[in-house]
This record gives sequence, structure tokens and C-alpha cells, in this order.
Amino acid sequence: MIEEWRRPRLSSRRNMRRTGAAILGLAGLVLAAGCASAQAAGGVSGAAPQTLKAEIAHDKAFIAARYHNCAALHLSPRHCPFKVATTSNGHGGSLIAIDLTQQTGDDCYRGRAFFFSKETFLANTKALQPRSVGGVEGLHAHGTAQIAIVYGVSASASTSCAENGNAGTDTYVYAWNGHHMIKKSGTPPKLPKVIVGT
Repeated sequence: MIEEWRRPRLSSRRNMRRTGAAILGLAGLVLAAGCASAQAAGGVSGAAPQTLKAEIAHDKAFIAARYHNCAALHLSPRHCPFKVATTSNGHGGSLIAIDLTQQTGDDCYRGRAFFFSKETFLANTKALQPRSVGGVEGLHAHGTAQIAIVYGVSASASTSCAENGNAGTDTYVYAWNGHHMIKKSGTPPKLPKVIVGT
């Protein structure tokens, strides 16, 4: 009777060992799968950020699309003529200003600058004081989150398009405050002089 009672107990222990080993094996598989998933997720979240060159290319394409890839300029090969200035936006990214130096191919609509925070369009010079529709002649960085725009100045409001900018230039500085572009400095020239395009 003792032997008959002990044998099932030994068999039961063997079954428990086998069951335990199987459970540990499954736990190992689940843990390994979890690690693999975490590594895959880490690979996605750790993707390299967009480069400044790629951001500028994106922003140029945004402007070009608005102007039908500058078909009105009749340039060969077809392209949009740009000048670019960049600086830090003060929030870990780039403030990018792009001057479309010719808009329609005539002297009345010359340069207009567009501002971007990385790939997000912020404003263009038509929407900012002095609200020039086409008087931009140059641009450059002016410290963190600031861009200087150089406007042509005409002798008077009656100056012909061909003679626009015959009275020098005036510089305005624009800044990004984290929400939108604002005029930081710049005053209109003394009358009768006017900024081109105003």
C-alpha cells in the first residue's frame, strides 16, 4: 500500500516539473517577443529628424506650387529663382526665409519673402508691415528667430516699375515669437520716397 501511494506522488512531481518547464518556456517567448517589439518601436521613434536642406527643399516646393512652378517667368529650364536665409527659431528648430526674387517676370512684382518654421508656413512680406507686394531685394539672418528683409525704395509713388528702387533700400527686421511673425524694427522712408510695392 505504501509503494502504491508513493508512485503516483512521484509521477505527479514529474508532471509538475514538466508543466513548470513549459510555462517558463512560454514566458521566455513572450519576453523575447516583447523586447523585439520594443526595439522595433524604438527604431521608429528614434528616426533621424528632417535635415535643414530637406526643410528648405520642402518650403521651396510649397512656394513654387503657389506660382505654378513659375511658368510665367519663361525660364529655361523652368524653375523659380530663390534666395534663402536661415537661423534658429529659438525652439530647437530652424526659421527659414525664402525670397522669390521674381514673381511675374515684370518689374512691378519683384521679390516677395516667405517665412517658415521648419516646414510650417508662417507668413509672407505682403502680410507684414510695410505690406510690400513685390519690393524685396535681399534678406539675411539677424540673430535668433529674426530675419532682416531689404526692400527697394523708390523716389516717389509715381515712379515707374522699370525705375523701382531708384532711391536706395530700407531694412526691416521680422521675428518669430513662437506663434507668428511680427515686425521687430523698420520705418517707412520719408515722403515722397516709398518702399517698392507699397
